[in-house]
Amino acid sequence: MKRLLFTFKLLAILLIVDACLKCEEVTKPYFDFKSLSVSGLEESVAEGEEFSFIVYMEDVYYIASAGHSFNLISTVLAREECNSDGYMGYKYGLDSVRVESSGDWDSIHPVGSSLNDIVYIRQWWSYEEEYKLLAESGLVLQQGRGVEFVIKDAPVEDLKHVFRLTYYKSTGEAVEGSTDTITWVP
Repeated sequence: MKRLLFTFKLLAILLIVDACLKCEEVTKPYFDFKSLSVSGLEESVAEGEEFSFIVYMEDVYYIASAGHSFNLISTVLAREECNSDGYMGYKYGLDSVRVESSGDWDSIHPVGSSLNDIVYIRQWWSYEEEYKLLAESGLVLQQGRGVEFVIKDAPVEDLKHVFRLTYYKSTGEAVEGSTDTITWVP
């Protein structure tokens, strides 16, 4: 009888210790997204000023379950820092990013052509303050963090533009977003 009681106590202690040492939820370590939210900081831009717009991932969802556990007793006391959904980052990666306009920018950039060679980016979550040319740098995605796109030159042809931004995922999927109409004022 003492053996049975000792075995029962040992099992109860092990179950409680196991419950205390693991996270309550099963996290999904990667994230993906289905759409982009693009917002211009201004609706009109004075000639000679920079134009900025910010892009956020929308409809974010989590994938690739980290595993399953038997949760016989719920966590009594968290003894370790638990991971949150998406903690390992973006699952698939980006092949490329493209920025284009609804109007003629100049003679080199007609409607529908890429503006990547005149658009700069700054990732808000990084500690770098400098802007990098989009055509020469990669874009790293972080959950819940926006990316600022900046155009430093004014258009020569049309003064009204709607910018369309496309993220091309490594899965072959393209996700788009666009700004409202932006007008350059002389």
